[in-house]
Amino acid sequence: MFLSDPHFEQRVPPALLPPGGRSWRVVELSLSVPWFIVTLRERADECLRKLMVAYEADLLELIGREKQQILAIHRVSPPRRPHTDWAIEPLQEIWMATSSATRWWQFIDSSGTETCWPKSTPKQHAAVSRQLIMSLPIH
Repeated sequence: MFLSDPHFEQRVPPALLPPGGRSWRVVELSLSVPWFIVTLRERADECLRKLMVAYEADLLELIGREKQQILAIHRVSPPRRPHTDWAIEPLQEIWMATSSATRWWQFIDSSGTETCWPKSTPKQHAAVSRQLIMSLPIH
């Protein structure tokens, strides 16, 4: 999803990077699909970090590990029509929905637009129950 070339590696003193970390001046977006920007507060030194997250499964794993440190999550969506711009929308809620047959996650942005992962909708399932995973303040 995010690619880079060794030519674009940014030399940063090792003390400023996490163990094994590397830094890049340029990354390429290889697919035109939605992705996420997660803002979290680092516990150790109270600085803010912004992570670019390619896939919903990775976002959910990050929420599971760092939920208390997450300040905001934005969904970055590709243009819906030719000659339009990418859109960045803050997420307001993340829900886990279950039915007797399956489980999926619902992402609701500040305008009320809902997307699901995997690509399911509650209309396809009877007897849906929902559990709020995360509610985020809108900045």
